[in-house]
Amino acid sequence: MKFTKKNLEILLRSPEISRKIFEYIMCNDSGFKLLQLKPLNKLDADQVDLLSDTVLEVLYDLDLPAAETYEAEQVSGVYYINIMGVPGAYYIETADRDNMGYFETLEEAREALKAEYGEFTLPE
Repeated sequence: MKFTKKNLEILLRSPEISRKIFEYIMCNDSGFKLLQLKPLNKLDADQVDLLSDTVLEVLYDLDLPAAETYEAEQVSGVYYINIMGVPGAYYIETADRDNMGYFETLEEAREALKAEYGEFTLPE
């Protein structure tokens, strides 16, 4: 999963996430230090990919709680579907499938969850 420039713009506005990204960059990849000095719209595709990978690593390190959790049921039984992330980077997580996302808003993530899993989700 990769972030779009729009996802990255939203994420970089968050003081906590920006600080964590800066700490990660400074501690883990000295060749990446110069990227912080360029505006996002001046980065080439490879630099955006590198920044995207770094932001993803930071988000996983934050160990964020689920924004929302749903129960679903299929032949194999009941399982949970989680919407994870922060504004600008929500994704859908289940135990038996690849993560789906990224979504800029929680509402976009809910709509994708409904489209993908709607028939299996249990009433709240």
